[in-house]
Amino acid sequence: MAIYEGFHHIAPQDRPGFCREITQIPEGWLQQPCEKPGRVERLEYRCPLFDHPGETCVKYALVYLPWEYDRQPDKHYNVMYMIHGGGGSPEEYLGNGCPFISMLDYAMAGGEMEPFIVVSPTYYPPNDPDISVDFSGRCTAVFMEELTRYILPAAESLYRTHAGSASDDVLRKSRAHRGIGGFSMGGVTTWYAFLDAMDYFGWFMPMSGDCWVMGRRGGISFPEETAAKLAAAVGGQGFTSEDFMLYFITGSEDIAWDACDAQVHAMEQHGDVFRFGKNTFYGLREGGYHTVEQVRHYALHVLRGFWKG
Repeated sequence: MAIYEGFHHIAPQDRPGFCREITQIPEGWLQQPCEKPGRVERLEYRCPLFDHPGETCVKYALVYLPWEYDRQPDKHYNVMYMIHGGGGSPEEYLGNGCPFISMLDYAMAGGEMEPFIVVSPTYYPPNDPDISVDFSGRCTAVFMEELTRYILPAAESLYRTHAGSASDDVLRKSRAHRGIGGFSMGGVTTWYAFLDAMDYFGWFMPMSGDCWVMGRRGGISFPEETAAKLAAAVGGQGFTSEDFMLYFITGSEDIAWDACDAQVHAMEQHGDVFRFGKNTFYGLREGGYHTVEQVRHYALHVLRGFWKG
């Protein structure tokens, strides 16, 4: 996987890899539907039931297919897995009328993004009313097994991804065509993917969520230990600094800013792995709060650079 240089045109102000000019969504994108809209489907799959050993359940993910998907039947697509925040659901990004869909439609139709598939699952067990921070944290910490063993095979054997198969070997070999990102607890989940599932993902977009592997709000409570754990995970999974792209992004007024900022500065001490301006970037949107509304701005800013290396 080649290091992509394309983020340099939007990046350094303070120093390489740091950016304060975050892309704004054009107002027209939210005022009327795009003339080339994608469509959203529901994908159901069976998996073990979290916290109930031996039991299984049926869950679902929402899948966004770009407008051209049905018009280019021989084309295979990159796929982005988008993870919702605490208390959310797959509808957070891909629900009916969601602004995130409008952003995707316009950005792909206008050539700002190469068309790709988006899969939005949930880490919560079905019909469980507990959306507390502690329970959400437990769910995200164990979600990688469900994502890699059940969701990826279901989605990528059904849709025309570069894997096109449920085979674990094929899914691993196609990792450069697959990304994961999420907001808040979805960002926490993305860091778990970086730690434990780099075999399956080459592109990472944690938004307004630090890494909790060392504990809740580990980015500020244990920044050095968290950064060291993340750096060690790359080589521990058999990869190098040339095998991933990471864009960490948040807002200046975000409640998670302090944890994100402390973590990213600790990550700078591991420059052999996190090569800021090359494979690692940190975006800060001035005035950005901890709201889902920010996601479409963050995602447009980051995803237009994915899969170009």
